[in-house]
Amino acid sequence: MPLKPATRFRRGIRSSAVLLGLAFWWWVGSLPAPVEAQERTGHLTWADIQRSISNWQREHPSLIRVRSLGKTVERREIPLLEITDHRNGTRERPEVLLVAGVHPREQGPTYTLTRFVGELLKGFGTNEEITGLVRGTVIWVVPCLNVDGKIHDMADEQSRLARDWRKNLRRNANRTVGVDLNRNFPVRWGGNRLEDPEWRASTADPAGNIYEGPAPLSEPETRALAAFISSRPLRAFLDLHSPLHSVNLPIYLSDTEASHYTQLVAAMTSAQATPYPSQNMRAGEDAPAMARPGNTGLTYTWAYYTQGTYSLNLELTVPGNPRGVAGRYPPVSLLEQEYERNGRQALLAFVQQGRTMPPRQRGTARIGRIRIEPAPVPGAAVTLTPEVAGSADYAVLVSHDPSIVVESEFRMVPLRQGFRLRVPEDAKPGSRARLELYVWDSTRGRTVRRFTLSVANPEAAARPARAAVHAGCLGQ
Repeated sequence: MPLKPATRFRRGIRSSAVLLGLAFWWWVGSLPAPVEAQERTGHLTWADIQRSISNWQREHPSLIRVRSLGKTVERREIPLLEITDHRNGTRERPEVLLVAGVHPREQGPTYTLTRFVGELLKGFGTNEEITGLVRGTVIWVVPCLNVDGKIHDMADEQSRLARDWRKNLRRNANRTVGVDLNRNFPVRWGGNRLEDPEWRASTADPAGNIYEGPAPLSEPETRALAAFISSRPLRAFLDLHSPLHSVNLPIYLSDTEASHYTQLVAAMTSAQATPYPSQNMRAGEDAPAMARPGNTGLTYTWAYYTQGTYSLNLELTVPGNPRGVAGRYPPVSLLEQEYERNGRQALLAFVQQGRTMPPRQRGTARIGRIRIEPAPVPGAAVTLTPEVAGSADYAVLVSHDPSIVVESEFRMVPLRQGFRLRVPEDAKPGSRARLELYVWDSTRGRTVRRFTLSVANPEAAARPARAAVHAGCLGQ
């Protein structure tokens, strides 16, 4: 016999409760248990960062404006601070960008950047150097990119427990959680899926701490940051991390660009009481297709190679250079010491030198026919060789689709060899990957060619393949 309406209602409520319970079990069961962190008390929480932003707005309304960079996986706003003297307009002022909180468990970056912003605002009008920088520069700041991860990492604000959480909070298909936002950018995304011996994980493993995500820019946090960088005439970008005690930069550079980077890095490290070591540049060399652990999907390589923004990764440390959990959650007293000795002056020098870096110009190079050999069938290693004419210094190739992976992203011009691509074994024949070729000249001019490349059927392996060009060259 048919159920009475009240009975159907009660059963519906019970069914909904069961579904909610299963969803909660899936979510909680896929998260790691908290771990004991050293002197967890005193590290900045998301609530602390929000309070600082509110105080800055109230105390310095003419110097700071708060915008939204975008939203996180869980739809939280990501704050974007615009710091400059707004009373006289901001046109024609050079712009720089500082970002922290890509990896929530790294306490040094958020502490350093939050303190630096406070000193910029308080020092305006009393400190000559700071006043000049704020008056003559637009300083964009993202105090915490990975807001969801920050909240999750310090879920218990009353204790010394933290989750040692690195990724965002994307729910992956296999009940794991999170994507490493600093492996999710398009330059060389997927370029090294061997196990990284330092991490004991692969970028293709959703359970690992360096999981690159299902596709380049798959995450709302990385898309928001990429969209902002693409939309602004930024001269320089600094991404703060810890605890590796180094200044990292795009390794493969032209001779002209290596000279510019040398000036930027030297300005920062010479301002430090104990200068941080920096990576060795490979000026004038083509990037190899070999495995390069830790050099895939990074923020700063993408921002420089595609947008022309001089970009660095500052890996902060504390006295004693501890690694692991001790380096990620050091005592606040050590964070203070490091900021006084090597943090404040390095950031001031970065802004000062970064604002003088040459801006991007409209390019004059011409990109002709694109040759691809052999056919891009699943599992194939492919060489893509473009014809480049006119003034050109170097070229960078980027894929925006997981069906085509660019393993060697940088080539000097004139080309000595083509770009090395790999088609994953599981790529579906007929799927189309969107690629971008950036050609840069020695005067910072950029020319872009956007095109698609289709994955071929295996029976087409003996026939030559062509890229389907969607748009012509764009000098920009």
